[in-house]
Amino acid sequence: MKKIYILFAALSIVCMHLSAQISITSDELLGVGDIVVQAFDEDPDPSILPGDAGEDIIWDFSALQEDNTDTFRFMSPTSTPYWGNFPTANLALFTGTDSSYAYFNKNTQNLKMVGVATEVEELGLVSSTIEPNELFLVFPYEYGFQDNEVFDYYFESSVTTPGVDSMKVRRNTVKDSHVDAWGSMTVPMGTYDVLRVHETRDYIDSIWAKVLFFGWQLFAVEEDTEERYLWWSDDPEVGYVLINLNTDPESGEVMSSEFMAEPHLVGMPEQKTTAHISVYPNPVQDHVIISNTGDTEMRYAVYDLNGKKLMAGISNPVEKTILDLEGLESGIYFLRMKEGDEFYTTKLVKR
Repeated sequence: MKKIYILFAALSIVCMHLSAQISITSDELLGVGDIVVQAFDEDPDPSILPGDAGEDIIWDFSALQEDNTDTFRFMSPTSTPYWGNFPTANLALFTGTDSSYAYFNKNTQNLKMVGVATEVEELGLVSSTIEPNELFLVFPYEYGFQDNEVFDYYFESSVTTPGVDSMKVRRNTVKDSHVDAWGSMTVPMGTYDVLRVHETRDYIDSIWAKVLFFGWQLFAVEEDTEERYLWWSDDPEVGYVLINLNTDPESGEVMSSEFMAEPHLVGMPEQKTTAHISVYPNPVQDHVIISNTGDTEMRYAVYDLNGKKLMAGISNPVEKTILDLEGLESGIYFLRMKEGDEFYTTKLVKR
């Protein structure tokens, strides 16, 4: 009887581990109207390492720091200025800092990147399809998946350089990706079951210039290699890349990191706050007060309707925090508060 009990206990432990080996489908990914606050750590702590490949790995990246943030907004392509260039796209990602767009086709089988509209050095704001479309995820996305693909970006733009009418750039990319690990990841936002992707990209950039009297001339050919590790989660709080480590392909040194700073915002819905948190007055004229009568500190941030973070700070326990909104235009804003692992959101009406 004792041996049978031990056997069942062992099977139970195995099942517990298997339950953490996640599988990601299109239903877990973000869609139109969702907003992500992305943080950037330009010099990660030495403890932030990708580690080994394998099963049931534990990563603790709680030491990540926010050097700066950006807002990623998922939109309908038809609401963007470049929709006509990407008719097969059904999802667009707008990046707030550089006002660039990435266009995707998302369905139940896969997620593919159709093209981009972004700033390119020497060319300014240009758009390009990706031929063939870059494969981001295949559903269900699972441990062990491997892929190798080759695709091209092609940019062309007029320039003001004397003697040169225009320039064009063709970027040929060879991308290798492997879902080589699964386990548990801890970041400042929380702890999640994850899949890890090891990805390398080899680039060849061919640059042409249209020279007066001579036509198109090959100006330069540049090669580069990038390596990164990405962690995806099926948790409904995430729905996007949880963290991305950029590493040096030769030394393996971690160069920088991007990570989700807060659970994604779905149209910034209003959520009821706890009894020890109150926000008043609302509607707001110039100032709003956060009253925190609890015994722990609370982080807060104010966002506009586009998900852009306007201000942030800490409300200490048993204190009242006064936020100055005098400089904001009349309209709707959202106050997002974090206490421990809990998040609360309140809609503010600014008169």
